[in-house]
Amino acid sequence: MSVVGIVLANDRSRPLEFWFKLDELSRVQLDELVAVDVFNPFNPDRPVTVYAVVDDLIDSVEGLAFPGDTELLEQGASYGRRILMAHARVLRFVPDVLRPPRPGAPVRLALGDDLAKALYVDRMRDSALPVGVLRNGQPAYLNYDFLCGVAGGHVNISGVSGVATKTSFATWLLYSVLNARRSDGQYVARNRQDVKAVVFNVKGTDLLFLDKPNARFAEDERAFCREAGLEASSRYELLGLPAGPFERVACRVPPRPGLAGAERLAGEVPAGATATPYAWSLLEFCQKGMLPYLFALDPGSQMIQFVTEDVTERLKRYAAGQEGPHVYLPPGEAAGDWDPLAARGTVEGLEADGRVRVETLDELAQYVSDMLLGEHWGRHHAQGTVQAFIRRLRGALRHVRHLVRGDLPPRELERARLDPLASSDMVHVIDIHDLHSVAQAFVVGVVLRDVFDQREAAARSPGTVYVVLDELNKYAPAQEESPIKETLLDIAERGRSLGVILIGAQQTASEVERRVVSNAAIRVVGRLDMAEAARPEYRFLPSTLQERAGILSPGSMIVHQPDLPVPLLVTFPFPAWATRGSEVARPGSADSEFDDLIPLE
Repeated sequence: MSVVGIVLANDRSRPLEFWFKLDELSRVQLDELVAVDVFNPFNPDRPVTVYAVVDDLIDSVEGLAFPGDTELLEQGASYGRRILMAHARVLRFVPDVLRPPRPGAPVRLALGDDLAKALYVDRMRDSALPVGVLRNGQPAYLNYDFLCGVAGGHVNISGVSGVATKTSFATWLLYSVLNARRSDGQYVARNRQDVKAVVFNVKGTDLLFLDKPNARFAEDERAFCREAGLEASSRYELLGLPAGPFERVACRVPPRPGLAGAERLAGEVPAGATATPYAWSLLEFCQKGMLPYLFALDPGSQMIQFVTEDVTERLKRYAAGQEGPHVYLPPGEAAGDWDPLAARGTVEGLEADGRVRVETLDELAQYVSDMLLGEHWGRHHAQGTVQAFIRRLRGALRHVRHLVRGDLPPRELERARLDPLASSDMVHVIDIHDLHSVAQAFVVGVVLRDVFDQREAAARSPGTVYVVLDELNKYAPAQEESPIKETLLDIAERGRSLGVILIGAQQTASEVERRVVSNAAIRVVGRLDMAEAARPEYRFLPSTLQERAGILSPGSMIVHQPDLPVPLLVTFPFPAWATRGSEVARPGSADSEFDDLIPLE
């Protein structure tokens, strides 16, 4: 038993908190887990063990009349005794008898079985998922049941951009989900073979290298472990995880605009990455009602939304039952003299029944504009509203026309198809970082809606779909309404039952729709702005952790989960996968130093 101090005799020893005096040579610091035995009046032969976490330390001097006498104490001219005190916030009682620790009772470090009980790992059993390493070098766990939808779902991560490592933690958590095993060798993630992950790459090209080993990983991880005094060369080793890149990864990038001929579907792929372009057919655009997502960030007035809904439903009705990348539409009574056949210099688009083949998004936009300006569609809407809608439609075209194609051969279009749930790959990285914000919102909205609708249509499908999305404040703002926000609310409120779990991140939780944040069973906080840390959204943090959130270093996160009444501060390992082209290890070279770590199976 590693005794580190005794419970202090003061009026602050309560069932949920207590102070204890530390031994002079004790190495106890903040976030240390401790245990103390308490008399059990209901069963004297079985004491109550109180488990707690140290959340405050005070170094003071007893016996001085005035604080200014400290100098006299150092000179030996005054009496006083130095005392180091620690405040402990209670995590658990075993058995569940709420009694305050007795003054003078020895306080010991929570190690081994004590540590497992302090962190509720004994209750988690086969659902214990490694989430990081505690300050004392011991592993910390999440209850996977609160991550996969069994008992709860969704993760929300907050922190200052650039230093909070939100995306890094999100990918690390996903890696743990896909690779963590129980003591019997089985995966913690039940039905792992059916797990899918959809990861949006919103900043830089970091996530396009998830399937590549990191040449710098071993060196960086060893240096951290050495500096932290950990008894291992890698935190992966401490957590019982393999160290390596993600498996079965498909990276998808948008096609470059303005390309023609054989290169018309080429994407911008960074050096060292492997990726294929994605696009949607014009027919899909009509059949699946994608039009509203062109205005996902700014749907406009209610009257404009009525026009959007009207046009969307008309296009869906016209496109029903058709096949191919293009779409056939009835000529109707157009107000203008637009002729798509003359524009293309062909007569192949005219059907016997008079329908016109539309091949590009620009042609479709022109068709919609002409129909709205005519008597057939236009009589249902005020002309001012119609004109406003047309301006918005034409403004969005230049940002998304290369993503929606009706001019591609079926083989090319099939290669560009973006359907993560139908793929054999496990992780799907969808790159949107270089797109205009209008196009970014379009891609995010369409993919999220498609994933949710597929899972809703097959409610009993096995497995779990994890969606990793940063910048939630952009897609689910606290005030404005949008189609993406509606989809994210559906995922937040109903996704758990359908096996769709959101791992969302943002700089400030106060700017995100409250229902999206509040439905997250697991809350994670990195470095925060101090003003943000004082917001009501962070009331789950004790005052000491709110203060510390402003000085957290990169790689340190505060994790709150339902099983533990108090959040824990953990560090997570450096990524074993490359985050940029310069980190990609050359196969078979000395750059890839994984020999002394746990291998991938």
